[in-house]
Amino acid sequence: IISAMGPELKQMRREFVCLVFVHPDSKPCIEALTKFQEVDNALSNDMSVVLITYAEQKNRSIIHPFVDRNTTVAFDNKQHTFRNFGVEHVPFSVIYCHKHRRTLWFGTLNQLDRATAEEVIKNHKHL
Repeated sequence: IISAMGPELKQMRREFVCLVFVHPDSKPCIEALTKFQEVDNALSNDMSVVLITYAEQKNRSIIHPFVDRNTTVAFDNKQHTFRNFGVEHVPFSVIYCHKHRRTLWFGTLNQLDRATAEEVIKNHKHL
C-alpha cells in the first residue's frame, strides 16, 4: 500500500484510524464520502482517516477533494488490504485502534455516523 495524496501513512498519529474502502468510479462511494466528511471533521482530533482505493490514475482526481490534513489516500493496487479485511463491496469502513492493534467496528460507510464513531472511540479511548 502506498500513500500518494495527503499526509504520508506514517504521519497518521491518532490512536484511532478509520479505513474507508472506496472506488472513485462509484457514485454511491462519492455520495457516502461527502456525507462522511461531517464525521471526519468532528472527530479529527481523535481519528485519522485513510481512504483506500485501487483506482486508475485518471480517476484519482475524483477523490482528491476529500483529502486534508487528517485524511490521506492509500493505493492498494494489488488489493491486498481489500482481501485482508474481506472487503468485497464499497464503500466499506473499519475503525481500527493502533494501540491495541485491533478492529473496533466495521460496516458500510453509510452506517458510520457521528454518534456511532463517537461511541466506538469513547468506549475504547482509555483502555
